[in-house]
Amino acid sequence: MRDNTFTIYQIKRGEEYHFHRFEPLERLERFGLFVDFDNYEKIYSAPLPENGTTVQKLNQIYDKFNFDHPADFRGHSLSVSDIIVFHEAGKDTAHYVDSFGFKEVPAFFKQEPDKFRYYITQEALNIGTYPYMGSSDVNRLTIAPQKFEQGTVTAFGYLEYPKSLTPKQVREYGLLPSANNPSHIETVEKTQEQNYNHIDGILNNLPDQEQVGLSLDGGSRYMAIQTSDNGYDYTFYNADFAELDGGQLDDPKLSMAQAIYELLSDEGWQDANLEALDYEFLMEKADTAEKERLAALAALKTQEAPLLRVVPVGRFERYIEPSEITQDQYIVKGGILLSPCASNPDYYESSNRALDSRYIDPHIYEVAQRSKSGNPTAFRVVEDAPVENPFEPVGKEIGIAQAGQITCGLVFKHQMEGFKLTDQTVLLQKERDAHGNYYGGISLDGMMLKTPKMYTAVKDEHGQITAFRRMREKDFSKQQPKQEAQKSEKKPSIREQLAKKPEQPSSPKPPAKRKDLQR
Repeated sequence: MRDNTFTIYQIKRGEEYHFHRFEPLERLERFGLFVDFDNYEKIYSAPLPENGTTVQKLNQIYDKFNFDHPADFRGHSLSVSDIIVFHEAGKDTAHYVDSFGFKEVPAFFKQEPDKFRYYITQEALNIGTYPYMGSSDVNRLTIAPQKFEQGTVTAFGYLEYPKSLTPKQVREYGLLPSANNPSHIETVEKTQEQNYNHIDGILNNLPDQEQVGLSLDGGSRYMAIQTSDNGYDYTFYNADFAELDGGQLDDPKLSMAQAIYELLSDEGWQDANLEALDYEFLMEKADTAEKERLAALAALKTQEAPLLRVVPVGRFERYIEPSEITQDQYIVKGGILLSPCASNPDYYESSNRALDSRYIDPHIYEVAQRSKSGNPTAFRVVEDAPVENPFEPVGKEIGIAQAGQITCGLVFKHQMEGFKLTDQTVLLQKERDAHGNYYGGISLDGMMLKTPKMYTAVKDEHGQITAFRRMREKDFSKQQPKQEAQKSEKKPSIREQLAKKPEQPSSPKPPAKRKDLQR
């Protein structure tokens, strides 16, 4: 049997794999799903075609398993979502059968339990080289970035080694350690500590240093600690080296390792995988991050928000009919629909969706430019506008039944951050208006439909959300002087405008596709 072979993998049978089967790669990832080896079963193996490029060989296999099945082949015809793995010249490559052609998916290969995986970042790609340990090294490089570890990592492939790289190597080569790597500290302890009974995640024989830097769980957090007159000063940083927390541990009797363990335990991170970092390097990164944060804040204060030009309604006729736009509403660049604020019609607000159903950040806007006739021609985002929240809390508090990832989508199920209340109302973090109010939704077999109801969060003394309350729309017309109120006809409220059904056009043109009610 020749060394060069190929293997066909197909999605396992079962309803739980329904939304993975026959899906193009782009749509699979769009709905938060990813190529996972555990979702597949091995169907067939055979010698690899001898002649042609990789693409030509893939096309030969595709034709063979669509029009001339081998007698012992028991799978379905080769289709979208199938994987073809090449075992060629001592290397394995996985190819996803996509809507058009094939796409290499190194994420298909599971990490070996005794291997150390490091992802190739853009920085690593710019450096152009990587550490070499020997013939047992594994490298899977890709031209375009790929999703790994259930979408939490984006990289140009990865490298796998039989032992851990040093923190210095990781930094110098711009690599990102996998969260699934064996515990680095445990490996170091086995080689440095003389008593194997002390493998507890802490280096009991840390070098006698007054300053220590640590990476937690592959760089998801960082810790800096140094000795002081009364014990230890410490600071925790996030993955971007921004400060999370810090303070002082007043117990000089503790060793450096004991102090680290106690501080990690206080945060619930005592089981984190630790890697030693150069203290000065960590301080330099933290200082740079703080300077960038301050510079960004200064830029926000000194720069005006960019202008958003008003665009014709016809440009978005695929999503909305002209009859659905009131006289005082405007569409600006990006398909953002602006409506007058209920408490101050000199200002406008957007919802959290553009007309094409993209999620956007809702804001308050002011008119930036007008035409000679006085009509707005451009808007800009404004902070601290004199605009009141158009809703006020009413009714009793409603408890939270579920918080975190909420299942959405009837056909293509995916997870979104939010809350499910005890009365089965669904509130999503992305479904909020410019005032922070939550749009209510109902759950129908996993599909969320927006309702006219609005909700506000109830928080405890620590700022944690503990419940929600229904809200009702304020009647700002009552605040007008009586004579003025009689002169001017009351404009429909924002909620009334959103709930108003457009009149059916007399032309045979089908009604516009409204996507803003379905999540």
